[in-house]
Amino acid sequence: MRALRRPARTWPAESSVALRASSSGAVCVAVIACAAQGELSAWYAATCSALVCVGSIISYRRRTRPVPYLKIALGAAMLAAFAWFFVTVSADASSGQLGSVEAPLAVLFAAMQAAHSFDMPSRRDLGFSLAGSATLMAVAAAQAIDLSFGLYVIAWALLALIALHASWASMAGGTAPHAFGIVGWSAAALLVAGLLVVFLPLPSPPSFAVSPSLGARAGADGANQPVRFVPAPRSPDEGPASASGPTGVGGFLGFAGPLDTALRPRLGNEVVLRVRADRPTYWVAETYDTWSGRSWTQIGPRLPADEAIGETGVSTGRSAVLTGGPPFLVAPSAMPPAEQGANATTAPSEAARGDVQPDYQTFYLATSASNLVLHAEQATAVWIPTRRLYVGADGTIRTAQALGAGSVYSVASTVATPSDAELERANGTAGLTASALREDLQLPHPYPRVASLARRVTAHDPTVLSKIHALERWIGEHTRYTLHIPPLAPGQDTVVEFLFGTRRGFCEQISTSLTVMLRTLGIPAREAVGYVPGPLDPITGLYDEQAKDAHAWVQVWFPGYGWQSFDPTAYVPPANPSPASTIVHDLLATLRLVPVASTAAAMGALGLVALVLVRRRRRPRSWSAKVTRELERAARQAGLDADPGATLDSIAAALDSVLRAGRHPPGTDAPAAAAERPARPPRPACTARELASLAGAATWGDNDAAPRTGRRYIREARRLRRTARWHPRRRGPADVQPMPDVIVPPPGAPPPRRTSHPTRAGAGRT
Repeated sequence: MRALRRPARTWPAESSVALRASSSGAVCVAVIACAAQGELSAWYAATCSALVCVGSIISYRRRTRPVPYLKIALGAAMLAAFAWFFVTVSADASSGQLGSVEAPLAVLFAAMQAAHSFDMPSRRDLGFSLAGSATLMAVAAAQAIDLSFGLYVIAWALLALIALHASWASMAGGTAPHAFGIVGWSAAALLVAGLLVVFLPLPSPPSFAVSPSLGARAGADGANQPVRFVPAPRSPDEGPASASGPTGVGGFLGFAGPLDTALRPRLGNEVVLRVRADRPTYWVAETYDTWSGRSWTQIGPRLPADEAIGETGVSTGRSAVLTGGPPFLVAPSAMPPAEQGANATTAPSEAARGDVQPDYQTFYLATSASNLVLHAEQATAVWIPTRRLYVGADGTIRTAQALGAGSVYSVASTVATPSDAELERANGTAGLTASALREDLQLPHPYPRVASLARRVTAHDPTVLSKIHALERWIGEHTRYTLHIPPLAPGQDTVVEFLFGTRRGFCEQISTSLTVMLRTLGIPAREAVGYVPGPLDPITGLYDEQAKDAHAWVQVWFPGYGWQSFDPTAYVPPANPSPASTIVHDLLATLRLVPVASTAAAMGALGLVALVLVRRRRRPRSWSAKVTRELERAARQAGLDADPGATLDSIAAALDSVLRAGRHPPGTDAPAAAAERPARPPRPACTARELASLAGAATWGDNDAAPRTGRRYIREARRLRRTARWHPRRRGPADVQPMPDVIVPPPGAPPPRRTSHPTRAGAGRT
């Protein structure tokens, strides 16, 4: 027992209440942050936070008298917690997936902090609690998907800074560190953190689907891996989303319904979802094949009625029903037999399609949406907490109900990136069935003017790809993108009005015009809607998809490569931008919005206030210091070039000599000089030598004057300065009388008084 107690006795008890309170507060904030990110349940986080507070109070009261055998009881509790952790990780963790141990790790560390709070007598123990809270914050930050988590970081950082400040003060015996040192080192830490964010590349998402809010992770390429999901709040099976969108089922116009090109909803900057993806691309919601002249629709039923469906999936109408729970395998073999021809070439061999790369996306819904599942070019597997999925012949994926805010799902896709040379050689309609070809070339009526324009623009372009590029160039040169156009009148055709009327429109009208022009040339094309990549958050590494990022583009059929996306309106970057480029871009965009005039006026006002504060700080406080400053100014205005080491008494004697002499400067006419002078100011009652003696006595001795008398001395010194200003100036060292260098205080005199006025040259103080 003596051996067990010896380490605790080597560390003195810590009595700093500020250190103990800030350390415990940092632990509580970290536990709450983990609960906010779904790593801890609410009741568990509340219990751990309460235990931390209670344990901190008990350990403070018993810091000098530890509770007998408390360490043994806490050790046994921690052994039980570690045993639970290893059993849980061994049962649920997957090889190479660090994310699978994050939630058990948060539970373990929260339990450790709660148990440790009952035995924190020394400063070392409090430091361990602070370090443990940093680990909990790191676990929570790994699951953060927006910058609102920064509020927890700020609260934790402030408490940690207070704890470090109190720890230093306790180590230094009660002497607090200097405020400028705290600010300086904090700024240095922020600078280093900012440089790390700017220059380190974004971490690549792992090659498996990650759904933190669902409580499970699974490999996207493992079809038979067991997956266990816990539905997120407002999961698809719990009920439809609120009817907040124009379609009445959530989402935006054109999503989960006909795409009316005559109307355009006003989409704002609200973040509707966030996406973690390997690379930026078009995230498809659905496609359309039937054009009516004003709106797009899909042929045939898309959501069949519920019926008894087997575990392997059953084709009903034009949709395949996938069951059995996640992961749902989306493959052409699951399509209806009549439609497999249209989709069989959407996933050919990699040798035929060129560069086919896997692409993994995780979608975090911030608002209620429709029942569409977003994905990249060709979805292969979907992880979503629902009992069944419906996959259309065109690849559109839907759930049974609308998706609510807070839903999270992951999709594994393949993205083909063939070169232009490969697409140049892919011409024709091979791979499409006769029915699919009719749908992708369908037009409601002949478009003679549109067909004539398309043939004229592409007259010198022999291949499909060259025709597409020629039409895109023509649209870019002869039309303008805008949202401010009036609705179409009844009976007007969108394409005719856009190409031969206003030539102004938004993405739906521009992409529809390109689709119709391609169909008049016999090129299979269809309309696609979804999202283009929004701004990339350099902190979270997620794309913040705003409502205005909802988009429409064109998909064109290429034999051997499937449907390829073309967009005459938006631009999709080829790769994830670096954090440095993202921050610089956002900073420049913000600076363009800053008003120059008002900002310059505000900065000028702040500079003026700072200058006034600095001058007031440098202003002498005592009357003796003010008298000293006035005498120094009077000597300079009288033309005295005194030695910088001269004392105040010698300067005052020389000043009295100059003022008594009253001679005019050499080489000037005395009567003329006297005639040009203004009226002589009243003669001061005290000489400079007397004022210097009074100031020296107040500085070196205890015979300080009363405030009223001190103000009278200041007025006399200012009157003396005005007299010196009136006096004609004389130059040269001959006018300065010999002055001793130092005034030695009398024996036994007390030390000089402390003043707020800085030491000045020639002020008579040593």
